[in-house]
Order: sequence, then structure tokens, then C-alpha cells
Amino acid sequence: DIAENWLGSTCASGSSPGAENCVSSGGSSASESLYELVISEVMYHPAPTTANPENNTNDEYIELYNPTANPVTLCTPAEGGPWKIDGGAGYTFPSNAVVPAGGYVVVVSFNPTNAAYSNEFCSVYSLTNGQVRMYGPYQGQLDNAQDRVALERPVAPDFPGQSYGWFEVDEAKYWDQSPWPLGADGTGKPLQRKMNRGSSDDPANWSTGFWPTPGYAPVKVA
Repeated sequence: DIAENWLGSTCASGSSPGAENCVSSGGSSASESLYELVISEVMYHPAPTTANPENNTNDEYIELYNPTANPVTLCTPAEGGPWKIDGGAGYTFPSNAVVPAGGYVVVVSFNPTNAAYSNEFCSVYSLTNGQVRMYGPYQGQLDNAQDRVALERPVAPDFPGQSYGWFEVDEAKYWDQSPWPLGADGTGKPLQRKMNRGSSDDPANWSTGFWPTPGYAPVKVA
């Protein structure tokens, strides 16, 4: 997994300054909210296009939501550094990545600083300039049938010389078969989380969204 770029003001080119060390969100808010982030929406099998009739990876995304009143920095220096997305898609967040309080971020398959790809993505999902914070590109892709999507943070070893471990902050193993919702398979509709506090591995906590809402709250789900 390689941390590449992030774009805070999307649908246009631009990038954030790099950071050598993890950037604190201030006070103890990051640690207080450490386990609160959730995988809230997944577009694993976007509708086919003329250019991408089989694997339309350009329109894939993974959305994270922070339901707390504090921003969460996706980096814990005491435990080893940046957090990552793991599974079929792999991405290590830059050390200054932050999910705003009550806000969302979206992880995509392309480099968000590429204006052409970014603007195309925004056009597909009817997003406006500055509406969504995107990170990417992730490596690999979201399988069109079944896959694992996980948000993980590093865990420092107990003893010197041991390897760092990874703790699953949230994880979903979706499937395009019942009991998982069937309407998100190639239709252009996403999997949307119904219960932020419920288990992300429980199909009952997911539903087919009426329409994609990458980076903002869904109006309602089907």
C-alpha cells in the first residue's frame, strides 16, 4: 500500500502539503474517537460504461464516516504511523489525513490531483467543487462479486524487534448474494450502512441506496 495524494477541495486539481510526521487534530480528540470511524458506503460494482463495460473501476469508491463531535486524524504516531484501507483495495493514508467531525472522506481508485479523473468522478456523482474530500489512488480493486473492505490502524509491538500489527477499526465482507442486498451489483447504486453502531459484517446493517452519495449523508436508503 502506498500513500499517494489527497485532495481536500475536489472536482479540481490540487494537493495537500506532505507531512513528515502524523499531524495531531488537537488535544485528545483523536484518541477519544479512535474506534468510532465506520465504513459507511461502498460502490463495489459501478454501472458499466462504454469505456469500461466490464470493470468500471474509475467509479468505485469507499466512504468513511466520523459520527463523533471530534475530528479524527488517520495516523497514530505512538503506534507506528498512518492508518490504511485493506482488502481487495489497498491504500495507506498520508500522515495528515483527517476525517472531520460529523464528516466523510472518500477513497478512490485514481489520483485525486488528476483534474480529468477527479472532474469525471464528480460529474458521474453530481458533485460540486469542494463538496467532497478524496484520497487515492488505492491499489487493486473492489471485486464485483465479493470482497473484504477494512479500515485498519497500526499497533506497536510489545517487545523490540517484533513486527507491527494491525487493528481493524471497521471491516465489511460484502457479497452480491443474499442475505446481502442485491441492488448494488452493477446497477450504479451503492451499499449504504444503515446502522453506524451496528456490525459492519452483518448484512442486515446494509441496504441498497436509492442513489450514490460519496462524501455526504444519504437522504434515505431502499
